[in-house]
Amino acid sequence: MSMSTLIMLICLGVGCILVLAGSIYAVVQGLGALKRARVLGVSARAQAAAIVRQAQTVSLRLEEAAESQAAAAERLQALSAAAAQLNLLKTEFDRSLGWLLRVKP
Repeated sequence: MSMSTLIMLICLGVGCILVLAGSIYAVVQGLGALKRARVLGVSARAQAAAIVRQAQTVSLRLEEAAESQAAAAERLQALSAAAAQLNLLKTEFDRSLGWLLRVKP
């Protein structure tokens, strides 16, 4: 064996050892990250459930507010109709008895 072949074999061996060590390190880091993700996943599920509950209560409140606004709109429409009717009655009253009110005693 020549010296260059020996150096090449040593470099290949060192490279394989570094690749193997890097792979082991990556697997260990991945397992640690997986454990942390599971712990965070449990709290994330709890947070997601809390957000869903809040969204449901907000949607219920929005439905109640929509019903309240619809009822208020109906009352406002009835009030507007009553005001128009009173205005019409006032106009009729002024037309029919206005001459009497203008007479001076």
